[in-house]
Amino acid sequence: MKEQSNTPEEGLVDLNQCPKPTMKKHWIIALIIVGLGAAGSAALWMCQPAPCASDWFARELQLTPTQQTQLASLDKEFSSKCDSYCADLCAARAALGEELQRANSITPKVEELLDKMRAAQAASERETVRHLFCIKSILTPEQQRRYIGLIAGKFCACPKCPHHPAGRP
Repeated sequence: MKEQSNTPEEGLVDLNQCPKPTMKKHWIIALIIVGLGAAGSAALWMCQPAPCASDWFARELQLTPTQQTQLASLDKEFSSKCDSYCADLCAARAALGEELQRANSITPKVEELLDKMRAAQAASERETVRHLFCIKSILTPEQQRRYIGLIAGKFCACPKCPHHPAGRP
């Protein structure tokens, strides 16, 4: 029979001889675990569907299912048109950014790009107002009053404007 010895056999590690983890290593491991947990929580939170604005709108105005269907159709059409105006505006702004690097003052090219930006913004505003009237047309008179009350204060975003609630004395 083979005698047992107190020395480790070939290939085995004596755990008593391993260095003990330092406090610094414990903190690093703890931070990594906390970081991974936070990242996982953030990823799960970001994957949650956002509440739909039309759901809020439907509740606020007490829309019927038929009105909700009509609104969804209007919104789809509106989004498509606005995406086009947004693309035009972004293209003009990007070109203006490039032109500003070359120019030292307002040049005819800068004016041309500003005109393209103005046209895209005006078309977008016009389409927005048209969309508001389309929405209003599917509402009852009481819903229309409530709707206009909800959106009327949203037209001016400048807090210094006298028409904005924050800009009034």
